Amino acid sequence: MKNIILYISLVTSLAVFTSANIIDGGSQETTDEYKIKLTVIEKITPFIDWAGNRVEKDDTPFYFGIYGDVHPFGEDLTRLKTERKLKFKTVEVRFFEVVEDFSVNYPDLLFFPRGFSDKITETAEALKSKPTLLIGEEKGLIEKGSDIDIYLDNDKLHIELNRENLKRKGFKISEDLIRLAD
Repeated sequence: MKNIILYISLVTSLAVFTSANIIDGGSQETTDEYKIKLTVIEKITPFIDWAGNRVEKDDTPFYFGIYGDVHPFGEDLTRLKTERKLKFKTVEVRFFEVVEDFSVNYPDLLFFPRGFSDKITETAEALKSKPTLLIGEEKGLIEKGSDIDIYLDNDKLHIELNRENLKRKGFKISEDLIRLAD
């Protein structure tokens, strides 16, 4: 049942953003793409268990990291911070510009926008013992160390999971999310 709800939620979100893009002549394509990706991240986090991590245990915020100095999600990320929760926690956003930033202060989730994907291999190595979910937005980043790739290809949403990485890092992924992924 959760699989059906997740699927319907994601398809509905994609349909709404796609139709909005068509109505306004496509000028919001990038913005809509990031709305979709943020919605997907928000919808899939309940299907991921950060076993034994602070995400599941204490009252600290959910640390949503973005690699680089860009803010691809715009106001939608601000809305997530102020109006919504991830894993039943308030959201705190942090930007990371160098791999050394992770030595003490690591995020629960780290998103790699386009233009910073070349840093994913080095970052994956630096965070290999940390329960940080690495999310890329380009096809093929699974092979370079990301845990999840969320990307659009020919207007089709793809979610790819690196099940080996996720298991090694202690994440438990719902079978519903596994079935939904490509």
